[in-house]
Amino acid sequence: MSLDLLTCVARDEVKAARLLDDLQAAGFPADSICVLAPESALAGFALPDEPRRAIEPLQSALGLPGLLARLAPVEIVHVADLGPLLAAGAPLRAFIARRHSTELERFIARFRAPLRAGKIVVAIFSSSHQETARILYLLRQSGAEDVYRWDGDTILELSREAA
Repeated sequence: MSLDLLTCVARDEVKAARLLDDLQAAGFPADSICVLAPESALAGFALPDEPRRAIEPLQSALGLPGLLARLAPVEIVHVADLGPLLAAGAPLRAFIARRHSTELERFIARFRAPLRAGKIVVAIFSSSHQETARILYLLRQSGAEDVYRWDGDTILELSREAA
């Protein structure tokens, strides 16, 4: 059984919302999806210091903020040179550590430039080769950029172009 973590970058809120809608419509459960977004990617939302306060304004929002609320729980991850990041979905540290020894900092480092530019990172766990193929198809159809497959500590770059 394959236990891959597939990650990609969504250029903006519209692309991220489309990708999340497509994944949910295809039947991928919320506990297999995680989103990492900088404050600048959430139009009109300032991230508070407490995760509990972060979810309240998101719950009634449309677009990406509303989708992120459906992926609760929400964690605020503070990264020195990036500021606060919103991690929605399975708690990010547990999500990455579930079957991978990759440290949170190493994971975030891979996406430092896109996060600094206000882009959104989406990560999805796959439990089989067939599921990996379905996810890759959805990522490409949804306009994902910088698609990576993480298999343990090995990172395979699948695409650096917008699909």
